[in-house]
Amino acid sequence: MNDYTKGILTGASLILCFFMLVSAKSQSENFGDITVNSLQVVDENGSVVGLLSSSNNRGTLSLAKAGEKPSVMIYCQDYGGVVFTHNTSNYITGLLGTDEDGRGVLSINNSNSKPLAIFAADGRSFGLSTYTTDGKKTAFLGTDDGSGLLSVSINGIIETLNADGKLAAYFGTAEGGGGVFNTFNAKGIQTAFIGTSKTGGGFLRTLNKNEVQTGYFGTNNQNDGIAVLFDRYGNDGWGASGKK
Repeated sequence: MNDYTKGILTGASLILCFFMLVSAKSQSENFGDITVNSLQVVDENGSVVGLLSSSNNRGTLSLAKAGEKPSVMIYCQDYGGVVFTHNTSNYITGLLGTDEDGRGVLSINNSNSKPLAIFAADGRSFGLSTYTTDGKKTAFLGTDDGSGLLSVSINGIIETLNADGKLAAYFGTAEGGGGVFNTFNAKGIQTAFIGTSKTGGGFLRTLNKNEVQTGYFGTNNQNDGIAVLFDRYGNDGWGASGKK
């Protein structure tokens, strides 16, 4: 065997040893430290569906459907981590993370990125707030300074329904801005009403099952107390005034 043939065999042996070493390394499932500027995940057609990268010295992760804009974005921001979800128009529809005040927050938005419901927590309170599309708060349910709280705004109402889905009670704000409380029977027919009259006085009004008024107790236009009883047909039967 000449020197030329020996050299070829020696080189082949070295190449074989190299591939054996790399194969053994991969089988150990430990590649050590890997440093990259970005990492892409592609589907079977080569379209990018995931991207791990850095932006402005912050790590980011985006997930997308092939050929579309990212629908999930994970950021590391100055005040903490945050996860955004986007619709196909690239509007933010949800947010989960830390806000600028350092609070944990979950925001649910409409299709134009307007928040409609926000779960948020800070040192002394936690709750759910709901909003109109122009940013006005309509309700809050949660804990404030250690006490449970339910608050409704902008002529808000609270309704309860019975097992048949019929309205059983109604508590809220009337058109004139005063508070009202209505009760209903099992068929959803109004039986009592407590509220404020147009003149600003409070009153109680009762009705029978035929929705006919049977009783009235309240304040008249002269700000005197009055009480009136009616028969089953709504005709006056008895009345009294507190005026002397």
